[in-house]
Amino acid sequence: MLMEELAVAKLCFHMQQISPVVLSPAIQRYDWGSPTDIPRLFGIPNPNGEAMAELWYGTHPDGLTQVCDITGAPVEYDLRSFVQQDPERSLGPDVVERFGSELPFLLKVIAAGQPLSLQAHPSKDQAEAGFAREECLGIPQGAPHRSYRDRNHKPELVAALTPFGAMVGFRDPGALEHVIAPIEAEAGLLLAALASGGVERLFDDVLALSLPQLQSIINAVQRVAPDESGERGIGGQEQDSARALCYQTILRLALAYPNDPGVLAPLYLNVLHLDPGAALCLPAGVLHAYLYGVGVEIMANSNNVLRGGLTSKYVDREELRRVVSFEPYLPPVLSGAASFAFPTSFEEFALSRLELTASPFTVARSNAGPEILLCTKGTARVKVMADANGSANQPCVQDLEVPAGKAVFVPAFCTDFVLTGPATVFRACVGTAPA
Repeated sequence: MLMEELAVAKLCFHMQQISPVVLSPAIQRYDWGSPTDIPRLFGIPNPNGEAMAELWYGTHPDGLTQVCDITGAPVEYDLRSFVQQDPERSLGPDVVERFGSELPFLLKVIAAGQPLSLQAHPSKDQAEAGFAREECLGIPQGAPHRSYRDRNHKPELVAALTPFGAMVGFRDPGALEHVIAPIEAEAGLLLAALASGGVERLFDDVLALSLPQLQSIINAVQRVAPDESGERGIGGQEQDSARALCYQTILRLALAYPNDPGVLAPLYLNVLHLDPGAALCLPAGVLHAYLYGVGVEIMANSNNVLRGGLTSKYVDREELRRVVSFEPYLPPVLSGAASFAFPTSFEEFALSRLELTASPFTVARSNAGPEILLCTKGTARVKVMADANGSANQPCVQDLEVPAGKAVFVPAFCTDFVLTGPATVFRACVGTAPA
C-alpha cells in the first residue's frame, strides 16, 4: 500500500505542476518484428535478440506508455494514468467533449523484419457492432481469437524512416489483367473469376485455392520472374516495372508462408516502395500488408485488426471480407520538404515531421490540444512555456532533453514551445473537428 500511495502522490505532484512529461514506449515483440532495427536506430537494448516489432506511444491498454522522470528513468505510472487523473487539463475540454478521457490517437514506430499480415481495419460503425457482438459471445478482450479489442475505427498513416515496402489497395482491373497475363496458363481461373465477378470474386477464389493450384501459380511466377526483372524485359515502362515488383514480392512471401494463399496478394494489390520521408494514408476498409522497413505510424486509438493470411495470429476471413472495400484504391504517396505536415482528413490525428537544427524553432500552438513529440534521430531539446494555473500571464518554463526513441507528451494547457536539434522530430496532435 505504501508504494501505491507513493505512486499516487508522485502522480498528483506532476499534475499539480501541469508539466509535460518524457515518455518511454511500450515494446511489442510480434514475431514479424526486426531484432536489430529498433536497437540500431534508437539505442534500445535487446540483449536476447528477440523480435522488436513496434514501439507504442499512447494510452491504449494493450500497450501502456511509461512516464519518465527528468533523468529519463520510468516512474511508477503510465501515460493513461497521467491523462485520466485530470483529462480536461491533459487533453483539453474540446478533446474530452469529442473523444472522452482517452488520447484519441496512438503513435507508433513499426519495424518490419518480415511481412505483416494481410489485413484491414473496420469503420467506426463496424467496430462498435463487432465489439458488441464479441462481448455478447463472451470472448475475453485479450483472447487470441478476438477480432475487436475496442470500439474504435483505425484509420492510419505511415511515414517511412528507412526504405519501406507495402501492399495497399486493390489494383484496377486493367492493371490486374496485366500482371496475370504472363502466367495465364496457370492462373487462367483467376482471370475467369475477374471476368465473371470482378475483384471481389477473384479475391474469394484466390483464398479458396487448393495447395496444388497455389503451388502451380507460384511455380509459374518463379519461371517468368527473371524475364520481368530490371535486367530483361521491363524496358523502363511503368506497368512492366509494377509487374516485376509484383512477382518479386510473391516469391518473397512464398518463402515465409509457402502454403498460404495470401502470398498471391501482390497480384491484386498495389505493391509500393517508399523512400525515407514518404508516407501513405490508409482509410478504413483498405486491404493492405506492410512488407519491410521502419516507419512512424499514427492512427486512431485502436487495436482492431481483421486478418486474412500471412500470419501466425488469428485469421478471420469472413469478418475481413465484411469490412474490406473492393473498390480500386491506389493511395497517393505523401512527401514534401524536410519539415512537412502530412495532409490527412481524420479528426483523431495529424502528423508533421520537423528537421531541427541548433537554431531555435518555435512551434505555435493553434488548437490547444495534447501533442506527442517523438524524436527519431539525434537529440531534441523541448522548452515549453506554460502556466501552472492555466493563465497566460504567469508562464513557467520546462526544458527537456529527448534522445531518439523517447517522446514528450505536451498537455493541452501548454502555450508555444521551442525546439532545438540537430534532430528529427515527429509531431503528433489531434486532427481538426469536422465542420
